[in-house]
Amino acid sequence: MSNINVVIETPKGSAQKYDFEPGERFFKLKKILPSGMVFPYDFGFIPNTEGEDGDPLDVIVISEFHSLPGIMMKCRVLGGICAEQSDGKGARWFGMTGFWPCPSVRRSLVSFARSGISRKISSRNWRPF
Repeated sequence: MSNINVVIETPKGSAQKYDFEPGERFFKLKKILPSGMVFPYDFGFIPNTEGEDGDPLDVIVISEFHSLPGIMMKCRVLGGICAEQSDGKGARWFGMTGFWPCPSVRRSLVSFARSGISRKISSRNWRPF
């Protein structure tokens, strides 16, 4: 699969959850996590897409560096899951940036995504690429 553009809403390591407000063209602080908790990965969306909930498709980005809200980065989609959540959002895609200094680390992540994650998530919910 080719690379896609992903806009980061909430960067990994952040204790604040941000949401993009397309009508206002700004990022809005949605909530603050409890003390000591942070987001383990970058969370973002694929621009110019629409999921079942009417919002752009969500992506969890695995990367080696820290990003910022609002940046756009190229990612390779590794797969996706369908999950039930209280907010009604279900589909989550997993992507990986192309900015890995060590090719063997990148190959290991792709291998893990195709085997390790799929063993942890039931096959009916995981769609590898």
